[in-house]
Amino acid sequence: MANGITTRDRHGRRNWSTMTRFHFLGGFLVVLVTLFQIMPTALVAHADTPVLPVSMTESSPSDPIESVPAEPEEPTTTDEPSTTETEDPEIITEPEDPDVAIQSVEPDSVTGSPTEDSAQPETPQAPPQIAKMALSLSTSPVSTGTYVIYSAQAGSQVIDVPGASMGSGVALQLFQVNGTDAQNFLVTCAMDGWCSIKNTNSGLVMDVKEGSSTDTTVVWQHVSNSTNAQKWRFIKNIDGSFTIESALKPGLVLDAKNGQSANGTPLQVYTSNGTNAQNFRLVSTSVSAPSQKVLNDGVYVFSSTLGGNLVVDVPGASKSKGLGLQIYTANQTAAQSFQVNWVSDSYQIIPLVSSQQLVPSRGGNAPSTPVVQDSSVSGDSQLWKITKNTDSTYTIASKANGLVWDVRGAQAQSGTPLQVYTPNGTPAQKFTVSLTSTPVLTNGSWYTLSTPKGNVIDISGDGAANGTQITLYSPNGTNAQKWKAITQSDNTTALVGGSFDKAMDVNGAGTSDGTAIQLFDPNGTRAQSWTLVATGDGWYSLRTGMGTFVSYSTDAIGQPLRTVQSISAAGQFSPSPTTPVTQRSSQTAIVAKIKQIAWPDRTHSINDPKPEYTAALAAVGLSTYNDKYAKIGASCDAFVATVMRSTALDTKYQCCGAQNQMNYLRAHPEKYLRVTNLLNTSNLLPGDIFVSSQHTLIYIGNGQEASASYGDRTASYGYPISFKDSKGTPYEIYRFIG
Repeated sequence: MANGITTRDRHGRRNWSTMTRFHFLGGFLVVLVTLFQIMPTALVAHADTPVLPVSMTESSPSDPIESVPAEPEEPTTTDEPSTTETEDPEIITEPEDPDVAIQSVEPDSVTGSPTEDSAQPETPQAPPQIAKMALSLSTSPVSTGTYVIYSAQAGSQVIDVPGASMGSGVALQLFQVNGTDAQNFLVTCAMDGWCSIKNTNSGLVMDVKEGSSTDTTVVWQHVSNSTNAQKWRFIKNIDGSFTIESALKPGLVLDAKNGQSANGTPLQVYTSNGTNAQNFRLVSTSVSAPSQKVLNDGVYVFSSTLGGNLVVDVPGASKSKGLGLQIYTANQTAAQSFQVNWVSDSYQIIPLVSSQQLVPSRGGNAPSTPVVQDSSVSGDSQLWKITKNTDSTYTIASKANGLVWDVRGAQAQSGTPLQVYTPNGTPAQKFTVSLTSTPVLTNGSWYTLSTPKGNVIDISGDGAANGTQITLYSPNGTNAQKWKAITQSDNTTALVGGSFDKAMDVNGAGTSDGTAIQLFDPNGTRAQSWTLVATGDGWYSLRTGMGTFVSYSTDAIGQPLRTVQSISAAGQFSPSPTTPVTQRSSQTAIVAKIKQIAWPDRTHSINDPKPEYTAALAAVGLSTYNDKYAKIGASCDAFVATVMRSTALDTKYQCCGAQNQMNYLRAHPEKYLRVTNLLNTSNLLPGDIFVSSQHTLIYIGNGQEASASYGDRTASYGYPISFKDSKGTPYEIYRFIG
């Protein structure tokens, strides 16, 4: 540049001076101010489109009003570089330099699916101030997603591809909603707010025939070509509906022919006239999952925001399959209580009185479909998206079709049916919720889980091995029938039971019917996450973290537990508090020996072992060991070896060296069970041996350890345990099962 504000380096690249950067920034801020001044008009009223009369009662009468919209003002073009309007005329944007120029990208103005003779205007443009900003966000009020597009004229009529045709050139129509892909459209919007509308069945897009901008031109599906004939803009109306404008000409919009809404009514483009024949409502069929659960599992009452103390209710507390729900005066009965369960990304909602799921009647996808209780429905039809609104109310939408709970006719009186309907944000579609009870087991407490015939969940043979079968058995009070509840971060419960603190587990986290329920090392996965789902009369179904349920073929001794997908086939259980598991004799012996030979504090030097410890070292042959610290007991490995040998549980326990002891434990799985992925210290058992290559110790219960330290201290107990050694290495943990 001749004025010297910028220079070029030896590679030809521009170097900007500090002053230049300052001037450029100032100009950019001026543009931003201008943008905010004109943004509301540009985005809402799209000022380049004239206001058209709204006096027509139909969208396309036989004698249409001849109202010709003004042509959009032709943009001024020049071969000269554009000058940024700032106080400094010397700062020039140079289009030939992509590092500096701020340019708008003009939409493709090639005619779309037209004849050779048809001419087509360019896509209507935003004011030049906006065009130069290269905005990064779409101005469309509709998010990219898959939708059913309802006519605002009739509640159940939607845009449809006749016969689910796959052919290009098939005219679109209105037809009663039927839930097929012929009525699902993927809306994808560009940064400039213009969108394509593609049928998910055919893969073809909504297109104006031959690219004509003449009123009454047919709208059909066509192979995508990105022309203006296939670009549409959604303009939101006050009532929440949308007018869908074509890019072919300002004010040319999607229209139901002759203002009709019957099955088979053709779609066309027509000059905007404000009637409902040109207004549409979008219902998402790809309802997005909440980023997190808005309700924890539990039993809730759903109250209508219409007022009158009205709540969702099962008429007559009936168990009848297919019965429609209503709103009714609150009476605190089970007919108005619903179990809410989180399943992957949605909720099941189950009336306590019937234990069936709430679903749209017969899987219906049409607005005004009743909400009923039904135990035979699976898949998305029995799942609901619950969204918390900004006013702390909740909207409940069907995962299958996006329609929401709605009090029919917004009638605030007892007996009014509950239905699903197109979302409109009115009080008829908003509910408050109140938690009445929750079946979550108390963290840290012990339970037995009984069946209606008095059998209980039992670990076969009180086994310790991973994969041990879990069955039903008559109650006998043994450890094999006791389960400790451990509340997890997602409010589900891990059930750890038996003499070896193993977890109740779904084999392989399987979801198919018949997957075995087994014993496995605690690992905190959803295969070990359980929720008690109230089914009425004090009974519960046991739901897995995968959303399946525990079942048994018959309520009889020896019956294995397996999973089923439907709650209607689930087994029933009732939790009863019980005493903790009793320690095995080996556990008792280990802890007793520790307390006999070790000091209960760490105030004693290496030369002051407890006399009983000195005697035990001699009895097991370690007092003559060729190590000055080991033979006096000032060594962790010598202490653990002395405990295991002097109890006679394992007279061959390795000594010495922590690494040697770890190798010994690994080599004898018949005597030592490796305990992995512990959730916390509550999963440990007294007598568990911790070992790393650097250190070893024994857990004595209550979060405390017993140990000695090489050349540092003699044996003592009663100090907090750590899951890592002094170098940060996690311990391996072994349990004697000898």
